[in-house]
Amino acid sequence: MTALVVGGSPAAVDAEQLRALAVMLESAAATLEAAKNRVPEHPPVVDAGLSTLFDDVRRASSRGLAEADELVLALRRAALEHERVEAATLWVIESLTSQLVAAAASLAARLGLALAPGLVRAAIVATAVWNLAPEQWRASTLDLAGRVGHAATPLLSNPDVLAMLRSSLAFLDDALLGAAGVPLPIIAAIGDQGLGLTGLESTAAGVTGLAALAGFVGIAPVIVRPVGADVRRGTGRERVVAPSGVADRVARIPGPETPIVIEKFERPDGSVWFEVYIAGTDPDAPLGGHHPWDLTSNVANLAGLPSSSLQAVRAALLEAGATPGSAVVFTGYSQGGAIAAALAESGDWETLGLVTIGAPSGSTPVTGDYPAIVMEHRDDLIPVLAGPRDPTNAVVVVGQGVEIVSPNAPVLAAHEFSRYENTATEVDASGHPAISAAIAALPTAAASGGAPSASTGTRTAYTAERVPPK
Repeated sequence: MTALVVGGSPAAVDAEQLRALAVMLESAAATLEAAKNRVPEHPPVVDAGLSTLFDDVRRASSRGLAEADELVLALRRAALEHERVEAATLWVIESLTSQLVAAAASLAARLGLALAPGLVRAAIVATAVWNLAPEQWRASTLDLAGRVGHAATPLLSNPDVLAMLRSSLAFLDDALLGAAGVPLPIIAAIGDQGLGLTGLESTAAGVTGLAALAGFVGIAPVIVRPVGADVRRGTGRERVVAPSGVADRVARIPGPETPIVIEKFERPDGSVWFEVYIAGTDPDAPLGGHHPWDLTSNVANLAGLPSSSLQAVRAALLEAGATPGSAVVFTGYSQGGAIAAALAESGDWETLGLVTIGAPSGSTPVTGDYPAIVMEHRDDLIPVLAGPRDPTNAVVVVGQGVEIVSPNAPVLAAHEFSRYENTATEVDASGHPAISAAIAALPTAAASGGAPSASTGTRTAYTAERVPPK
């Protein structure tokens, strides 16, 4: 079993704990005040000592209440100060780093221009040598390159390296602007620490635009078609039992051949809720091809644009009978997790819950009041690609995908679906208070009354096809 680290918004945890202490103290003060009010000011007793005791109790209670009020106020001020200091410190660090990255990129770009003629000549010579070289030599060179790539696998699965990469992605836009020759004061003014006009999303949007010009359209419209139950099960449309917990939902995520599965359940009172399961990227899907679950949709999702795959899930929900305001639980893997997070936060439905595994969704934080469990492996490259995680209300669970990394292991071994299934099972069994509370808040058959009509529903799988523009 891997060690699970449970958290939420790293910058807000301490402040929230201070506020929670303040609430607890206020509750205790209210109890003390109620007890004080039950002590009579002028007790009908003849014993002077007892009368003095009553007076002492009232005075001590008043002092305690006054001190409690001061402490509550101090705790709330401390929470605000903690957040202010955290934000100010982070702003200074990010501002300095942004300027350094932009300056370095500007210098590198100028150096590259100065060396360009020599580099071009070297590239021409290298190309000529490669074309004239014997086939056996070229094959051995490619084989060597492949072995070097495999040797880099432990590095690309190293949690420390991935953490560094995740942080550095926040400054990718600054590097690009610096390389383009934009003056440093302007970069500071329009960047994340200024007007916030640039960032990883704007960079991804630019890539999406360039890809569209090249004919790779990640935001083209789609057509979805219901095909009955999940084809991996080899059956037609079927009745299904409502899911429970995290692992049960993760196990229902489909493969890319039918990337969307929707289950519909009815409660005894006639109301319904939908469970949506969204597949990860199809590694065999050609860029900009008919299958929307490709890399062009991934980039569009990172840019916050309506990717073809996201459009497909919306269309499938509409076909399944979900209307604006319908109750929905979203569950997704990898690209599907990013889509699930975006739809859960869209406000177009009543989101009852969110479960994601291995998703590049750090730039789509959970802000709504619904249970959300976000799982990722510290040695998984894919979640890192969304950059630093924004403050979120979700329960973020970080586990270890691969215990022992072999040079021959795939680069994305920690991203494999089966490994996340194992992590989901551990999450269900963890007993962590935050996880248990989130799981308990997810809808289940028992929560719907446990009647047969409430415990079973219908399951439909959907195919999706991108319609390239003419």
